[in-house]
Amino acid sequence: MPSLKDVAAAAGVSVTTISRFVNGSLDLPHNTKKRIEDAITTLKYVPNPHARRLSMGRSDTIGLVVPEIANPFFSTFVAAVEQAADEKKLAVSLHATLNRPGREIEYLQLIERNHVDGLIFVTNHPDDGALANLINRSSKVIVVDEDIPGSKAPKAFL
Repeated sequence: MPSLKDVAAAAGVSVTTISRFVNGSLDLPHNTKKRIEDAITTLKYVPNPHARRLSMGRSDTIGLVVPEIANPFFSTFVAAVEQAADEKKLAVSLHATLNRPGREIEYLQLIERNHVDGLIFVTNHPDDGALANLINRSSKVIVVDEDIPGSKAPKAFL
């Protein structure tokens, strides 16, 4: 698979120019555009979505943490989140905790490691403070359905 470097060499411009052109953040003279477009076509270059997301500092993915998916309430909720995300061209990373607090903590840590751009979090058991602490360390979590006392995240109760 050809890289941006390959396209840049074929078009006779810098990798930065190719990157900015492909991302739509650079307008170029007609001749330069044509050289780049011809090189892209000839080499059959396809942008790498993972590299693009890395350079943009986002994953285009939201995390969804639910206690279980067998329960009709949660499966309906998951389907609604998937539909809304699809309309925004976002992926959903679904995580079922099996009602285990340790798994909830692991999934909340996804947001800290930048694996997801935001996290919709649902729990159905009391918190000993660990969940609230993790939630409060991020501005990218929303708590849904059950309150987590002490958490300062936006909350939506269904």
